[in-house]
Amino acid sequence: MRNTIIEKLTSCGFKVSNAGIIYKQSTKQNSKEKAGVLNDFSVYFYAQNVAPFKPGLNTFKDILGTNYTYTPYIPQTKAKEVSHTFTFSDYKKTTKAKNHFTTYLKSQNKDAVSVYDIRGIKSGYLENSTLYPYINFDNEFQTAKIVKYNSKTGKRIKDTYSNSWFHAYKPIKEQLEISGKISKKITCFFGEHLLAGNDKPVVIVEAEKTAVILSLIFKDIVFLATGGLNKLKTLDYSFLLSRKVFL
Repeated sequence: MRNTIIEKLTSCGFKVSNAGIIYKQSTKQNSKEKAGVLNDFSVYFYAQNVAPFKPGLNTFKDILGTNYTYTPYIPQTKAKEVSHTFTFSDYKKTTKAKNHFTTYLKSQNKDAVSVYDIRGIKSGYLENSTLYPYINFDNEFQTAKIVKYNSKTGKRIKDTYSNSWFHAYKPIKEQLEISGKISKKITCFFGEHLLAGNDKPVVIVEAEKTAVILSLIFKDIVFLATGGLNKLKTLDYSFLLSRKVFL
């Protein structure tokens, strides 16, 4: 209904801001003047010359005339939040090995093989995007970050795509027959599971992509990623107490 009212006001020479302020063009000063305000159920004009409408309160029926059809307000309900524990098996069966980032890595080095179990999106608007799995020190899969890359340059595509997550991506949830909103708190480093059974030095970086690339060059080091600078304050470091660590 709001859009219909705005269209009607616009057709009569008025302009409506995102905040609902109504303006009319001043013929004398060649500028915009505040003429009124659009509310949830009415329009109030505090200017006098607002034809074809009247000064003061105008109902939606006053604005639209015979074209007015009452539409009851139905508040939007929040999606029900559900709890679900994903497994590494879920991750494997709902994704594919090929993705744009590994395609780029292979173009630089045909023998490049990542130890991080990064995979690709099968379908949907993020098809062929890269998944970075977050698996904790006890080898428990939590979720995976989804990032879109250019397969030729290896650069992240930021302008038309934002990062998503395995637990929130609708095509994956549909494959697993899960409905409802799922929230996940990431409590581990990316690559944390690679520390079990060895005493290699550890280097902590910010981006998962950085960790993957450096691991292909320095094979005697375990690279962990926080996935964001602010995550340094929230993650558990206890498993690193006996390790040689560089940040």
